[in-house]
Amino acid sequence: MKNKLVSCGFLLVFVCSGLVIGCGTDSTKAKDDLATQEDSAISQDAQSDEDLSAPDDLLAQKDLPEGEDSTTEEDSGTHEPGFIAPDPATTFTYRLYSFEYGELGSYDVPGKFGIREDKFGHEYRRVELGDFSLDQVHGLIIWANHTAEGMETGGVEVYQGAHADEPSFAYFFEEPLSGSFLIEPGTTTQTQATGHFIIDEDEMPFEITLDYELVSLNETVEVPAGTIEGCIHYRFVENSTDLSDFGVDYWVKDHIGIVKATTVPGFEALELVDYVLP
Repeated sequence: MKNKLVSCGFLLVFVCSGLVIGCGTDSTKAKDDLATQEDSAISQDAQSDEDLSAPDDLLAQKDLPEGEDSTTEEDSGTHEPGFIAPDPATTFTYRLYSFEYGELGSYDVPGKFGIREDKFGHEYRRVELGDFSLDQVHGLIIWANHTAEGMETGGVEVYQGAHADEPSFAYFFEEPLSGSFLIEPGTTTQTQATGHFIIDEDEMPFEITLDYELVSLNETVEVPAGTIEGCIHYRFVENSTDLSDFGVDYWVKDHIGIVKATTVPGFEALELVDYVLP
């Protein structure tokens, strides 16, 4: 079980790693046509240059924070390195995809971008993805930081129908796992990390080697929220001595945060459904 749970969900960190989420809708589950969902949600293909002729940037349809320019990178032809994290007052809705009984279903869940807290011996932002007021929670709590320089993550708690105080499983790193947004796109760096996997009160140490690649500073992504242009695309590939190899792609956008992930801990894909800027 250890190998299955970690390998199917180790890298959200988001990551998601954690990153930026939150909107006030109840957790709902929808079982849609499998083929349609796989086409729209599980595609891991990066957008090509031809895709950059998509409709106007979604940000142009919503009010940007005061002083921000809505010009897309495709219009300007440039993209300044770095990343601007979302305002904590921004609200989000995300869609988590999950296979149950052989069918691909989904949960539309609220998210919340919290303040920095001490966790695992370091300070991270608490990012909630799920409605933690329910008796049975489907979602994640991610401990991570995103800045202009890049991202770092400390760990994640996964809830698969679990009580808000009792995650189905969790893992954390002894030192933050990081990736830079300031390196040349196409560059791959490697890092080693040690951490701990926790399930049913059992704690098991693990060691991993990760390849981090900054794929692009300017990609267009189609998600339920619409067409999001100017996304940063990065990738982690896990080469583990204890676990099976595993990879995941993320797309993040200034002021919005995570737009899409090809897989997240405990679930399949993650996509942005809606957001409201403060």
